[in-house]
Amino acid sequence: MLFDKGASGNFIIEYHGKNIVDGIFGNISFRPRIKICSAMQNQYILDHFGGIYKCWWGMGNKQYSVGNFSKEIIMDENDEMQYLKRRIYLLEKCKSCKYRYVCGGGCSGRLSRKSISNGDVICPDFEKIFQYVIPKKYDMLKG
Repeated sequence: MLFDKGASGNFIIEYHGKNIVDGIFGNISFRPRIKICSAMQNQYILDHFGGIYKCWWGMGNKQYSVGNFSKEIIMDENDEMQYLKRRIYLLEKCKSCKYRYVCGGGCSGRLSRKSISNGDVICPDFEKIFQYVIPKKYDMLKG
């Protein structure tokens, strides 16, 4: 954990990309990611109305539903595959990004169905994140 003892007090800083910084400064192995979002993997969320979603952000919003259930599970394979086929080597913006293996394509949960179909991504600003976090972590470790 990284604590900021400055003006912000004792906040624990959690951020996208923390795994690579921990890998640089600690005994944690960094693993490059071609997909990071749980929605791009085996996550499924069921709501109490019978909707099936790939992400918590879309839960309850029918536009984000990938299926439904009542007596049987009915999946919309096209909608489901929009999430499952996302990989950094298929997303144009990710192909040339120097942070692609840290980001893994980012979070797809906040994207609309059209944005997902278009291959859009929401990119964290790793340049600024690392410029802030790495010196803080270094200072903390050197005492």
